[in-house]
Amino acid sequence: MPKKAQNYRDLVEQQSIKFTNIAFINFSMSALGIIDKCTSDFLDMLINVQFDIATKNCMLRKITTFAIRESYYIFRTQSKEWPNPELISY
Repeated sequence: MPKKAQNYRDLVEQQSIKFTNIAFINFSMSALGIIDKCTSDFLDMLINVQFDIATKNCMLRKITTFAIRESYYIFRTQSKEWPNPELISY
């Protein structure tokens, strides 16, 4: 079992009590929008929920575009002080 799946095993078991069908789906993408090969479970899930190929490809393009824009934002703000939103303050 991959390390990431082991980390979420307890959560999957907890949710399987409430729901009839639970699956751990690993979606790994780099900041440049490169999708890891272990993401095949995610792609299979898109097909299983009956998305056609065009919709699946559109979703992947949008996710990739978001990753690239996010990495650009991080690059542009790396020399600035990051705000500490109240939501993530402990």
